[in-house]
Amino acid sequence: MSAHRYAIYAVPPIDHPLWPLACAWLGRDPVPAASLPDGGPAPVSPPDLHSLEAGRFRVLTRDAARYGFHGTLKAPFRLAVGADAGALIEEAGRFIRRIGRIRIPLAIADDLGFTALRPVGTPPVLAELAAAAVRTFEPFRAPLSPAERARRLKSPLSPRQCALLDQWGYPYVMDEFRFHMTLADRCDDPSEQAALRQIAEGHFGPALARPVPLAVSLFVEPKAGSDFVMVPPL
Repeated sequence: MSAHRYAIYAVPPIDHPLWPLACAWLGRDPVPAASLPDGGPAPVSPPDLHSLEAGRFRVLTRDAARYGFHGTLKAPFRLAVGADAGALIEEAGRFIRRIGRIRIPLAIADDLGFTALRPVGTPPVLAELAAAAVRTFEPFRAPLSPAERARRLKSPLSPRQCALLDQWGYPYVMDEFRFHMTLADRCDDPSEQAALRQIAEGHFGPALARPVPLAVSLFVEPKAGSDFVMVPPL
């Protein structure tokens, strides 16, 4: 499978209550319909937006929807020259089987400047998993192009984050890793931010009552700018 970019994500099982809720929130399911067993989980109602206008909600979740519901372990990357997509998929399959599932308590948060699901506390297993993913798949990653690096540098980065960007292609890895499952794009309006959090708490609350199982998954961006989709594990 040849694609524009590849990414290693952490996601809940598609039969966990959180998955259809997240797909309803983002307005799309990144799992190809053909790979869904028995048609996949039953669809759920979209979130109750209260006073937030539906069109505005979709604007606020547009970028999050394109990437699909996930927590980043290794950020999207282009395939290195000489690297083989088939070998990447095989390596992902081995990594996925080796890791299995972990269980993490999650809660609605906006401490990073956008609405997301964040771990309760700082489970070391998440940082260890992300570091392992970053290292394992590094041989498959093409170096950042000057344009890609310039886009990253538009965000204010610390010297440490700049060093990580140049080493690993992404500034928020290793000691700068902060696990999150994005629900909405960055929002500068405090009233909209508060509304998004209220909507998320009502929509996701029951699914977060217990620790959530997470597994590793390979996602791909088939063409530049297209929606990311999940690659069924081998």
